[in-house]
Amino acid sequence: MNKFRFSIASFLTLLLLSGITRAQQTPAYTRIAVMPFKNLTNNPDNSWVGEGIADTLTAELGTIQGLVLIERLQMAKIMEELHLSQTGLVEEKNAARVGKMVSAKYLIVGSYQIVDSQVMISARLLEIELGVTKETCRIRGEFKQIFDLQDELAKKTLEWLDLTPTTEEIQNMISTGPRRDITSFEYVSRAREDFYAGKTDDAMK
Repeated sequence: MNKFRFSIASFLTLLLLSGITRAQQTPAYTRIAVMPFKNLTNNPDNSWVGEGIADTLTAELGTIQGLVLIERLQMAKIMEELHLSQTGLVEEKNAARVGKMVSAKYLIVGSYQIVDSQVMISARLLEIELGVTKETCRIRGEFKQIFDLQDELAKKTLEWLDLTPTTEEIQNMISTGPRRDITSFEYVSRAREDFYAGKTDDAMK
């Protein structure tokens, strides 16, 4: 009888240790969403840049283990449902509301200014549960270097989240971004801007 009890106790102990080991091996995932960046210039023709930055950032961060990026189309539908524009997301309460609806832990919102050949990108990391800005940054440079600036923003986001990607992950992240051609980047970004706005025919054109 004692041997039987000992066997059961040993079996339960092994099950417990096995469960702990599996829990330790299971990676923790952080859900994060990226909103379209607001155009602060007086030229509405530059609005596609905000979509381009958001899509690039979403694609690049989506290659990093431990992060789950909310699809941009899903974010666009939520914004439409709440009748929110990029301007409305400047307010933290609105941004937090969107984040909660997609079960995101963090939300990235931002803006950009294009003056002559220069561009300045401002970004904020919002912690949804607390409804506060956790981190901020500003990145500036020549517009023709927009791809490098977006890569820098992606790396800065990883620093905010205390994630240290491998060299291979960094290479995959950068290669996942848009084709390094301004004209191609503009056409794709304009198409996505129209698509998210429900203008399917214009997006196809």
